[in-house]
Amino acid sequence: MHTFKLSIRSIVLAAFFMLCAFRLPAQTVTAPFALNLGCQNQFPASVCDSVYTVPANQHLEFKNLNVDCDAPNGSTVLSLTVSTTVGGVLTDITPALPATKLAIPNATYANSRFTQMVEMYADPSSKITLIAELNEVAPTQQFACAVSLQGLRTAPVGIVFMPSGPDK
Repeated sequence: MHTFKLSIRSIVLAAFFMLCAFRLPAQTVTAPFALNLGCQNQFPASVCDSVYTVPANQHLEFKNLNVDCDAPNGSTVLSLTVSTTVGGVLTDITPALPATKLAIPNATYANSRFTQMVEMYADPSSKITLIAELNEVAPTQQFACAVSLQGLRTAPVGIVFMPSGPDK
């Protein structure tokens, strides 16, 4: 009859291999999150842009988008695009902009504001980009657009959430 002896070393090695084979899912924490992106053209130009880099180990999920654009009176913001990367694929959202010209009598600037519900996601370490385009080159006046995205960010337990803003 053979006797089977277990050493402490063999028990520890067996436990280690079992843990490696059956990894428990990482614990995560989710917190509310808001990101503000803004851009201002450098005239003479009709386009402005802004970029934010998502922190490593954080996934972002946006549910609401607020837009606020100031442009020379009588002009039109042609397009506004917010792009992200999800699952390694570049994706974007182009909110429906008011089709009318921004016009306020006797004013230098006019303003367009709106809110839209969205479902957007961003991978860790990816870029979130805002691009806004005016219908004309603004040779003497600047235009600016600001976008605020609200939602949730998820990170592994132990990650400290820091204030966010556009990359400098």
